[in-house]
Amino acid sequence: MSPSRTLIVAATSNVGDNISLFAVPWLLTGFTHSAIVVALASAVGRVPGVLARYWAPSLVRDSPLRAMRNSCLIRVAVLGVLSACYVWLPAQEAVLFAFMAAVGITDILFDVALDTHIANGRLPSRELARLNGNVRTIELVSSDFVGRPVGSLLLGVAPVLPFLVNLATSAVSAVLLAMRTATGPRGTVHGDPGAPETVATDAAPAATSDDSARERRISTLRGLIAVTVALTAVYSALLGIQVLYARLVLHAGPTSFAVLLTVSAVGSIAGAKVSPALTNLLGYRATATSMIAIMSAAFVGQGLARSTWTASPAYAAGGFAVACWAVATTTARQLICPAHLRPSFAARAQAAGAAASLLGMVLGGLVVWAVTTAVPERSVLWAAFVVGGLAVAVIGGAAQRPIRAAWSLMKPNSGR
Repeated sequence: MSPSRTLIVAATSNVGDNISLFAVPWLLTGFTHSAIVVALASAVGRVPGVLARYWAPSLVRDSPLRAMRNSCLIRVAVLGVLSACYVWLPAQEAVLFAFMAAVGITDILFDVALDTHIANGRLPSRELARLNGNVRTIELVSSDFVGRPVGSLLLGVAPVLPFLVNLATSAVSAVLLAMRTATGPRGTVHGDPGAPETVATDAAPAATSDDSARERRISTLRGLIAVTVALTAVYSALLGIQVLYARLVLHAGPTSFAVLLTVSAVGSIAGAKVSPALTNLLGYRATATSMIAIMSAAFVGQGLARSTWTASPAYAAGGFAVACWAVATTTARQLICPAHLRPSFAARAQAAGAAASLLGMVLGGLVVWAVTTAVPERSVLWAAFVVGGLAVAVIGGAAQRPIRAAWSLMKPNSGR
């Protein structure tokens, strides 16, 4: 499947998901008036991602494109059943929880398959980075600039409408993938038409391969995932308290807070788009290190800010650095990962990100709750951002070893 069609499928799937994912917390809040119930629903949606490394690789390994298509078809069937249940059954809260679980499973399967398909494409490193940047941009735009406003409009028409739109977009994605399966050369990948799929089995590499070099690659991949887990945990912990921070430290109202979120989203999109060119110019090592440094400075800057306007540059810089790091590191992982392990490490990356995000948000809230029993809440909130920024700096120091190793392993692939 060509990169352009890959992006169309990713965009179609992401838009539908984000429209319906916006609707779930809104509807649950209306039914229960409980933030705990909304948080539990979010956790239910993340559990399949946390466990992805145990079930996703075996479903993706033989054919990533088929796995993407199947995830869309499963979503169509589940959304059809759940939409009918939502309309006709009284237990609507249970239906929404079931929806979060189903979307969590199909989304992770789709994302792992998409990651593996992109890695299998045998694209030159610059094109691979550009494709990853475009996929990340699609995710951000569909979440922040399409899912929220369109989901809100559809909810105003009928509560079930966001789920029906998701059903329709999933069906379109499945058709596009089925067309590719029916018309394209069987078992090929988009970077090398007619060539066999590079990920077919989990068998060991050829006997002529260098075992020590293979182990070095695996060790480096584990190191990169560990760094990503640590950064995601800190970032998610700060996300979990940012509403309180905006209200109590910045004295921001709903409009001002929306401005901050928009500024952060624009920074993230810029980071995703600039990352390929920046990595090509500076190299992965310098890009990754500088992005961690910018993250650290941005979080400290947010902690020291006292108004929406002084916090806005820090929000933009933080969004830029997080997205740029994500695109550069995803590309590095795909370039250095042994072909037969790509589904496994794609699933591990998804699982690690989901687990760190869930853990970070829970711990962030618990720490603030515990500390505020003895310290004024406002002081705890701004201090949390400063401490988070310093923690990122420490993580950046520890990350230098896997970052250096990844950069040295990427050099032979620079012309890939």
